[in-house]
Amino acid sequence: MVIQNSNQNSSQKAQHLISSFSCKEALSLAIGLLIVSLLVFCYPIQAAEDDDTADAVEETIDNTTVPMDLIKDRAIASQLRGSEAKWLTLGDTEFLGVFNENKTNHAFGSILILPAPGSTPLEQGVLPVLAKELPKKGWHSLSFTTPQLDFSGPSPKFPATKIMPKMDESSEETKPQAAEQPMKNGLSDPKVWFEKQQTKNMELILERLLMAEAELLRQGGQYVLIAQGASAELVLELISSKVIKPSGFISLNIRHTNSQRELQIPQNLAAVQMPILDLYNNSYMQEAEVRKLLQKNTKYRQIYIPGNGINFRGSEALLTRRVSGWLKNNFLGK
Repeated sequence: MVIQNSNQNSSQKAQHLISSFSCKEALSLAIGLLIVSLLVFCYPIQAAEDDDTADAVEETIDNTTVPMDLIKDRAIASQLRGSEAKWLTLGDTEFLGVFNENKTNHAFGSILILPAPGSTPLEQGVLPVLAKELPKKGWHSLSFTTPQLDFSGPSPKFPATKIMPKMDESSEETKPQAAEQPMKNGLSDPKVWFEKQQTKNMELILERLLMAEAELLRQGGQYVLIAQGASAELVLELISSKVIKPSGFISLNIRHTNSQRELQIPQNLAAVQMPILDLYNNSYMQEAEVRKLLQKNTKYRQIYIPGNGINFRGSEALLTRRVSGWLKNNFLGK
């Protein structure tokens, strides 16, 4: 009996140990499975997040390679209402032309509109009004933004080195060393600086002008060029050099930030023998008087138009009538 009870107790202890071991092992197994499940579940999510991050980085990299001019043009294209976006190819990139087709039965030609540096064809003021209204008078219109131009001043010259005494190796006497001359190159000589700057700006403008000109000539007929501010000065030099050949030229508050280039404007105007309309307001009255005094071109006409700033704000309708009348007098039927 004692042996039997002992066996029963041993059996019960064994069952308890087995039961206890099984519970612990089951618990460990369950925890292990849970961990594995979490890893399997989370890994695709993390991988997807990594893919999204890679795409975002790639997109950022792509954006940094897009020229600022093109980014600006795409933003303008998204705002167009009632005008056609004409993308013109220029080398490896493209630029936007805002095109408005002639609304009459007969087209007299085209108007090419170039805003001032830093402005856009949609800038509030007279330019978008001209682009919309002149097609109602028998003209196609094509506007485009100016590329990024440089109108900064030259870097300062390096100061001359101070005269320092120098010991002569053959004697104990000291001889003064000649002062070094300031650097004289394109970076420090103002005249050379502005000449190079002007050439570079004209090259950037000319690239777009030639593409736009070819597009307008495909429309058929002549074209008249309207340019504003410093863009008008650059265009005028290209016209006076006979690099581009519009049938007429309209300047809106023509100017240049450099005083020497400003003095060259009347001479360039006098060298051009084509119909020219020189429009200005209060902000540019003094320069306009000088231009008029030096003109010998019988086809040159200057008109004062009131209005605010370079965009003639508040006088858009009056300026448009003056331009329309001038175009009619000079080009109707040609």
